[in-house]
Amino acid sequence: MPQDLRKAHDELDKVVDVAFGSAKPCSNNDERLEILFKSYIRMTKE
Repeated sequence: MPQDLRKAHDELDKVVDVAFGSAKPCSNNDERLEILFKSYIRMTKE
């Protein structure tokens, strides 16, 4: 993947992490998926 595209993905990941409730950017995709699924469960219970 081109370096500029990788950088854009990394920056987007940081924004998404915080937007979905992480106190800090996730260090890997497993952490990110956990945050996203917890957020999904929380949103669908309402």
